[in-house]
Amino acid sequence: MITPSPQASHRMERLLGLLTKRHNFAGKLLGLIGIVMRASSMSMTIDQFEYDGCDNCESYLQMKGNREMVYECTSSSFDGVVAMMSPEDSWVAKWQRISNFKPGVYAVTVTGRLPPGVVRELKSRGVIYKSRDTSVKT
Repeated sequence: MITPSPQASHRMERLLGLLTKRHNFAGKLLGLIGIVMRASSMSMTIDQFEYDGCDNCESYLQMKGNREMVYECTSSSFDGVVAMMSPEDSWVAKWQRISNFKPGVYAVTVTGRLPPGVVRELKSRGVIYKSRDTSVKT
């Protein structure tokens, strides 16, 4: 069984806290998420990406402490959200191609692509980037 990181657990607790409150849920959820990682579609705030990095991408994108890289690799334009707690058991995670990612909150689609230089860097490290931008054919 996969144990979520402390950061992912904290985000899930915040999300579940919001789920228990029936008033103004949509507005609170959008305020909680803020931006989406273009590579993994993980959803967090700018400050969370800068402070913690991306749970799925930090080892090769090094966004932790690098606000410029956070801006390059994220988008505030996305559609839909999925909260995933058990990637290995989730049919939605398989459908979204995120079953190998850490538990957390993810966007269904993300507008925008990673900059070419970042894509080249990922490729040089053996990471294949698949855009989640449905407005652009890959």
